[in-house]
Amino acid sequence: MSNKEIKEAIEDFLELLEPGFPTAYENVNFKPTEAAFQAPSFLFAEPDNRGYANDPYLQRGIFTNTLAYPINEGGGAAQAKAETVKQHFRRGTTILADGLKIIIETTPEIAGGNVEDDRYIIRVRCRFFAYVDTA
Repeated sequence: MSNKEIKEAIEDFLELLEPGFPTAYENVNFKPTEAAFQAPSFLFAEPDNRGYANDPYLQRGIFTNTLAYPINEGGGAAQAKAETVKQHFRRGTTILADGLKIIIETTPEIAGGNVEDDRYIIRVRCRFFAYVDTA
């Protein structure tokens, strides 16, 4: 398993939340419309290699879901969506995929909203870990 599989599993779990919600995946052509959309991104920490040789290692990271809404419409819809994402990725949630077990480690954090270009942005950060088998 690798970071790629972890990323794909979390993105698949995100799709279960609200299928059809426009999503701007990393390095995939996406043209925003007037509607709201989300943009998932990942930051992987240094692997924790407590074992030796081919022992599994602990991979931690932060999944950030950036919610982008049209400006001048208030923050209510964006905040409600952020709360929905927070609940979907609540602490202790386990995501299973192809022998991989990803656990949401802490309660997700919702950052304060701000305006970027022509969008009102709210970010939801979800800290996770997974034991990765090197064999």
